[in-house]
Amino acid sequence: MKSWLFLPNTAILLLVLPSCTEYRQTLRKHVVFSPKNIQTSLDTTAAIERPSAITVWIHGTRLFYVAGNLSNFQFSKPGLHLARDYAPQYHLYQVGKTLIESAPHLFSSDSFYIFGWSGKLDFNAREQAAERLYKELSVVIEQYEQKYNAQPVVRIITHSHGGNVALNLARVTPKKESFHIDELILLACPVQDHTASLIRSSIFKKIFCIYSQLDICQILDPQGFYKNGTKSSSWLSGRYFPEQENLEQVKIKMNGRSIFHSEFVFPRFLAFLAEIIGTMDHWHKEIPQDKPFAKFIKMLHVRTNGKPFKFKHSHSNKLALA
Repeated sequence: MKSWLFLPNTAILLLVLPSCTEYRQTLRKHVVFSPKNIQTSLDTTAAIERPSAITVWIHGTRLFYVAGNLSNFQFSKPGLHLARDYAPQYHLYQVGKTLIESAPHLFSSDSFYIFGWSGKLDFNAREQAAERLYKELSVVIEQYEQKYNAQPVVRIITHSHGGNVALNLARVTPKKESFHIDELILLACPVQDHTASLIRSSIFKKIFCIYSQLDICQILDPQGFYKNGTKSSSWLSGRYFPEQENLEQVKIKMNGRSIFHSEFVFPRFLAFLAEIIGTMDHWHKEIPQDKPFAKFIKMLHVRTNGKPFKFKHSHSNKLALA
């Protein structure tokens, strides 16, 4: 084969890879959202009994050095910081702002944190980040308990390998500690043998996993080539975890198409994240007799008002299921 054929063959491979998953029946759920939000049962209880939950956003891998405006997109302060303490030109400030404004009943500027880490494509770097996250989050939880005389609801939202940082909390948390995460929300998390089993840890009370079939970046991390002695079942990463009782995961489409890896962190998706999680939570309780879904891929097909990904302010709170 001539060397010049390498590029087109590679392109074809990348297009085919998203479809290379075990054959499963697809269970579809079509949802139409108005541009406001519903509450999960967890958050409804939290709103009555406690002040705002502690929310932590964890960013994904930082592969390249960038300059100019692109550096604002990747910038993060090492460790745990309130999103409001970032300057407005930074993307992570906009992430917090979008979620707080779109779902003020769930997120508060007083308790919405960003966790910054190195972003290195490395197992050890993610485990070290988890150790720092555990220590700093434990301090925030203790401060909350002293201030409100109540245990906080703790929610972690992650993008890409930020999910594997969060999963490593199960590895670094001392066994005798009462530390736990009430909601773990994994957006486009590469599923890897090194951390996939950690999702079964009792520190995670409820887990939501959202992925897209068009997201090539999610599966491209070559876990089989890592030089750390860990044997992997496949060279590339996976899209979803084995089913378990406290886990709800969906393949998502918005307005007729799957979304790309980067779109999970843009306002046009984040503005509907609370509604998506609320729907997944409702669905999780709707058909418990069918769990585990060993032979099903669940698809959440979201249709929003207006043009694709357009978010317009409205006072409507309706959620229609088709």
